[in-house]
Amino acid sequence: MNKQSCDMIRDLLPLYADNVCSEESRKVVNDHLAVCPACTEMLQKMNQKVAIAAEKDISAIRRIKKCLSIMKRIQLIACILLPIAALFSGYIFAVTDC
Repeated sequence: MNKQSCDMIRDLLPLYADNVCSEESRKVVNDHLAVCPACTEMLQKMNQKVAIAAEKDISAIRRIKKCLSIMKRIQLIACILLPIAALFSGYIFAVTDC
């Protein structure tokens, strides 16, 4: 099997695995898979279910939630302080002789 042929098939494998490639591409991939164990193994890995521990999902969600909460607080503070700073700088500009 030449490397160029495998490279082309590996580009098509995600479409093949999702059953969204054309019939012509499907035939080419089928023919190649019949003689190439490396590409067949790659397809098998693509089709494997991925299990993620719920604890990892929950901790990631909690970290994201915490970051969003901090960002909301920063936005709130900015929305309060910026107008005050603008009013103060306008007052200073109006009072001083430039």
